[in-house]
Amino acid sequence: MIRLLARLLRKAIQIIVVATALGFVVGSWLIAGQFIAPDNGPVPWPKQFSPAPVDVTFPASDGIALKAWFLPQPSSTSAIVLLHGISANRYQMLDPVRWFHSLGYNVFLYDSRGCGESAPVFHSFGYFETRDLLGAVAWLQKHGMTHLACDGFSQGAATVLLASGRLPPSVCAVVDEASYVTLQVSVDDHFRNLTGLPSCYDGALIVPFAEWKLGMKVEDVSPLREIPKLKAPLYLIGGTIDNIAPPEGIRRLYDAASCEKNLWLIEQAGHGDYFSFAGDRYKQRIGDFLKKHL
Repeated sequence: MIRLLARLLRKAIQIIVVATALGFVVGSWLIAGQFIAPDNGPVPWPKQFSPAPVDVTFPASDGIALKAWFLPQPSSTSAIVLLHGISANRYQMLDPVRWFHSLGYNVFLYDSRGCGESAPVFHSFGYFETRDLLGAVAWLQKHGMTHLACDGFSQGAATVLLASGRLPPSVCAVVDEASYVTLQVSVDDHFRNLTGLPSCYDGALIVPFAEWKLGMKVEDVSPLREIPKLKAPLYLIGGTIDNIAPPEGIRRLYDAASCEKNLWLIEQAGHGDYFSFAGDRYKQRIGDFLKKHL
């Protein structure tokens, strides 16, 4: 009887161990899929905003179809490209659009791959999104734009820095808001914020599954490594209480940059809309920066 109970106990333990392991694998696969899943949906232009933009469909450098709004300034050949954050769309960058346009610049804002009305493919935290940016730059050059500025937030900011060595000379100013330093650091920070679990869990299977789905390695994605290749003047912005793109990371990016550069850490700003948060201070600093280089 005792032997029978012992065998049953061992069998129960084996079943529990196998079930736990299987649950961890399946859960990791599902979480990995959620991290990179497309976030598509309609992106309507607010009817109260004037002037209305031109709707644009253009290809990324690898052919992925992307959607954008273009607000033209017929008397200008200078344009600003706006890049939104992860799991967002061009609507996130709408607040500064009318201000940029009022300064006399053409404005181009687009949905990155897997977002908004663009093609529903996996997003990659800025890695393949560099191809979206290069496609946007090519479209603007084709339509007569000779002086370009890139203004990105969060993933959009990282995208610009990851493309540093591939940006053409026509990109003559970069405003970079709340970029991450490396993708590994960013994934760990996002995982802790979303789940409350230690970051070691995401490295066990979640990250490898996501890498397999995307066909890339996390260690290949490092704005910190790429930023020394940037030639255009740079304005780096961060928030002093940002827990997604912490100020110490923004300082590391600033130290690594070899171009003409500016640093602004906004007091009491988190991971959000710096244009609205800083108001006139943003307009003064960034307006002067763009006027000088565009």
